[in-house]
Amino acid sequence: MAKSVKFEIETYTVQLDQNATQNSFVLQLVSPDQSHGIRYKATVLFFPKNPYAPNIGQIGNLGGLNFNPISLAIFFDRSVFAGFYQVLSSEKPVSLQVQYEDDPSDPKSTFKFITAATLLTGVEMPGDFEKPLTIIAKPIFTT
Repeated sequence: MAKSVKFEIETYTVQLDQNATQNSFVLQLVSPDQSHGIRYKATVLFFPKNPYAPNIGQIGNLGGLNFNPISLAIFFDRSVFAGFYQVLSSEKPVSLQVQYEDDPSDPKSTFKFITAATLLTGVEMPGDFEKPLTIIAKPIFTT
């Protein structure tokens, strides 16, 4: 049975990598302090191939009783990076929601398999982050 968890994104970092045959994008997402310094820390991989197939990621320390962060690693198709980054960099608040299932070999483990992920915003007013259009008049040259 799939369960889900959702957390707001407080900060992020971006990494772009290129080698001779491919490029990849990696986002590191961090939630606000949930309790006693516990935060969600998510690594979002925009790779050419899913390293977690048949799932899309993994989540660790979910339900753990210590003060370690809850860590996620999630694969998204590389083609959605621009849209994902646009929402992340221009909207507020932004949250990440993941669906997960227990590890079938150890259902009591705090390690889970991510089966779906969604980036979403909170309630917003249309145009609240749009910048006003500025028109610069160019001089007309005559010869």
